Amino acid sequence: MKNCLIPINPQHLIVHETPSTTLVHGGKGFNLVAEPKSLGWAIEKTKTAGTVWVAVYNSYHSGIADYFAMTVLDEEMIGIATNNTNPLVATTFGRSGMLGTNPLSVTIPAGKDYPFVADCATVSASGGILDVLNNIGKKVPKGMLEDEESITTNDPSILQKGKVLRTLCGNVESERHKRFYLTALVDIFSVVLSGSNFGLTVLLTLGYVKNKNHTADRSIGHFFSVMHIDAFQTDYEFKNGIDEWMHTFKTTKTLPCHQSVVIKDKPERIVEQKNIINGIRLKKISLEGLKVMSEESGITLDEMVNTLNIIVLIFLIVFIQITTNRYLQNINEIIFYHEKY
Repeated sequence: MKNCLIPINPQHLIVHETPSTTLVHGGKGFNLVAEPKSLGWAIEKTKTAGTVWVAVYNSYHSGIADYFAMTVLDEEMIGIATNNTNPLVATTFGRSGMLGTNPLSVTIPAGKDYPFVADCATVSASGGILDVLNNIGKKVPKGMLEDEESITTNDPSILQKGKVLRTLCGNVESERHKRFYLTALVDIFSVVLSGSNFGLTVLLTLGYVKNKNHTADRSIGHFFSVMHIDAFQTDYEFKNGIDEWMHTFKTTKTLPCHQSVVIKDKPERIVEQKNIINGIRLKKISLEGLKVMSEESGITLDEMVNTLNIIVLIFLIVFIQITTNRYLQNINEIIFYHEKY
């Protein structure tokens, strides 16, 4: 933003649309700004179309994928959100980073139970989590990472050393192409449908990734869907069905030393509930970073909290702490709960 590569007030335009689809130009800004506006258009379309699909190009980082997918839960709708990222992931039998960690999030409203919220990178570990683990001196759990030679590693600094990630784990010889499919499909939906950059043409946003063969910059792509439940069955029928589905899986037998199975976002929900009560604890250096931003932008800290969407503020905090070798306490807790459950 300082170098004027990303505008402060991007203009978002509908480039093409049908009754159930929309293609959006993100104005070269953060998708944190473009996607809420695009979601508003999508929600309006569902009133007549039932199910709507939106693709965004010329847009940058989205932050947390499930934030956007969860937005539609208040509307009693199903939400799906995806996007591509920096090329950090190798293809089947490949040695170069071509795909992103390509997050996928799906949120589904429920009746008496909590909504079903799925949010994950389509590789074993996202780049952000690896940065956090590296900064706090922790190794990656066994079996999560392979380098470009398909050798298992627990080194969280693998990307900073110029190596690459593999797609989700599976039998190396017989299922390698299958574990590639999920990451590739997110790429196709997010990039090809929107007309964004992919592979070696992605404009890099991570300093430790080497510059590659750029073409015209159309930024990364985003793809999401909004579905009205009553486009398929009544709200009452569906919510009873999803409640029964979750109850069925929750009551299965557990492995020794585990009191319950995890079928959705239990670890994250535990952390969220703690943070709602106690607040998100920040390191002093994070507040200092926000103060610098405040002075440079002319926006007070109070105005940041009151006028910025909270997810934008959290994104700035995470960025400051990762780039200064610091970390949020709640990220550390999420890692703890991941290991525990």
